[in-house]
Amino acid sequence: MVRITKKNVSSQQKGHSDVSPSQNPSNAMKRILLFVLVLLMSVSCRKSTPNDRALFNLQGNVRDLTITKSSEALPDETVATIHFSKEGMITNDDSHFNIDRSYGALHVKGGWGVKISHDLQFDDEGRLYHYTTEDRSLPQPLMTETTLLYEDARRLPRAMRVVSRQGDNPPAVTEGEFTYETDHMGNWTQRTWNGEREQRKITYYNNDRSVENCPMSQYLDWRLVILLLVSVLIALPMLLHMLRRTILRKKREPMTEGRFRDLRSAAGSEVEASASECAKAREYLTEIDSLWETLPVTMNDQPQKAPLTHSQILKSDRLLRQVYAIRPTDRKIIDEYNRLGDILNKMEDRVFSGSWLFVLTTLVILLGVSLWTSEWICLIAGILCSVLYALGSMRPVFMHLRREIRHGKQRDGFVAVVFGTIFGTLTPRKSRAMMRKWNPDAHIIEIHGAERILFVIVGIVVMILFTLFMWAIAIINYLRNYIIYM
Repeated sequence: MVRITKKNVSSQQKGHSDVSPSQNPSNAMKRILLFVLVLLMSVSCRKSTPNDRALFNLQGNVRDLTITKSSEALPDETVATIHFSKEGMITNDDSHFNIDRSYGALHVKGGWGVKISHDLQFDDEGRLYHYTTEDRSLPQPLMTETTLLYEDARRLPRAMRVVSRQGDNPPAVTEGEFTYETDHMGNWTQRTWNGEREQRKITYYNNDRSVENCPMSQYLDWRLVILLLVSVLIALPMLLHMLRRTILRKKREPMTEGRFRDLRSAAGSEVEASASECAKAREYLTEIDSLWETLPVTMNDQPQKAPLTHSQILKSDRLLRQVYAIRPTDRKIIDEYNRLGDILNKMEDRVFSGSWLFVLTTLVILLGVSLWTSEWICLIAGILCSVLYALGSMRPVFMHLRREIRHGKQRDGFVAVVFGTIFGTLTPRKSRAMMRKWNPDAHIIEIHGAERILFVIVGIVVMILFTLFMWAIAIINYLRNYIIYM
């Protein structure tokens, strides 16, 4: 019977597992964390389900496996032919493998002799690095210890060292390096070690053209694929809308008498606007001025006005378009048109109202997760969510101005306050004293001793939670700054 154990080892003795990596607690935690992060950010991962393919170091939707061994002294011999279901379970009874999961892990009973037992050890990556075989079918039991050596995080072992002991005879040591031939899925189809050759014929379901044959299929299923597609369908219109309102926004251009005359001439109208047309244009401009709110500032002893709501922006834009359609040629009307258009342009400009510290923290956390799990999909998801958050936090100037007028000063966003407070707690005492010197009005909270440690722990948890829900914060900011303008 095969007995499976796991053990931490040095990088020199790491090996590859013929049993599912998810049996390793470290790997299980990595995949659970991957699932939570990327599910919430629309790039979905999950812990892989152990199946019989893992016993043979197979990835992809393998259907059939035929193993053939040969050496210089022996011809080719078919060792086993194994059939797998689509779920990865062995379906044929003549495979010499009896899988038992009653102990919460994969066990193989029988094999090529009921008196042969195996003790397998795996590293933190779920790779087999050492196993001991005891053959009690012989007059003198044969003990064999096999060690597999790897390079870095590679899936296939580089070399193998075998130590055999039988009775009182001195141990026999054999070691050598592997040479491989692999298919497009990374599964080895032929390997050679010290003159012994082993071949594998691998057949995949659907001629290996389905999504299930992708290496990602070990943690993707149709539910998460649907979630990913829905997320893309939601995020893409948001991204295009925000780009059109920020980077791709076309501002109103100032007009001159000559340009309006050219437009009137090209349209076949009189070069000079009539008195009734100019009167109508003045009426529209006066209506725009009446829509706007008076600001608590003056310029040249004159009160200043500006639009402070989105509805005022839309009505003003519609009235300015009507003035443009008239194409007035009166100098004073054109100057007023340009002045109001310039104010509208400035009010529709956008400034970042979020927290760059939040973005940086999110990317650092996800970079650490990606390095830990070797799954860069988390970092890619974090970058996409950071872009959505940054664009969604671009608030129009008229909203900033309205808040400043109504509340007396500009207030920081909730996320900026949270992250500023957390990192402010970590600021050294000398830095806080200098901050008070340069800014006596600064509100600085003093936390010492155990309270500070507790606050830091809570702050780290809060930062991780904010990172997980960055996609939700990005959607909320998008709705506030681009749809309802609150």
